[in-house]
Amino acid sequence: MWSYILAAIGVTGIFFVGRKHRWAWLWLIFNECLWIIYAVATNQYGFIFAAVAYTLVYIKSFLSWKKEKPSISNTEILKDGDIDHKYIKID
Repeated sequence: MWSYILAAIGVTGIFFVGRKHRWAWLWLIFNECLWIIYAVATNQYGFIFAAVAYTLVYIKSFLSWKKEKPSISNTEILKDGDIDHKYIKID
């Protein structure tokens, strides 16, 4: 039962990473901590290795994702192909 819940938490986190929510990375790392607890509680220590590996991948992916330049997704493309600049965030 718990493995299904942890899997659902992980899939939810991946969904929100795909939507570019920064907090989703923390959600996924938190989920890996839960997998480690599950591994210890059920004497399935192989899950610890997997959880550590996933956590390292999440951290590396977050750092590289964070370095990406903003894409055209911060704008709206009009029907004639022009970019509507009112959607561009200027810092």
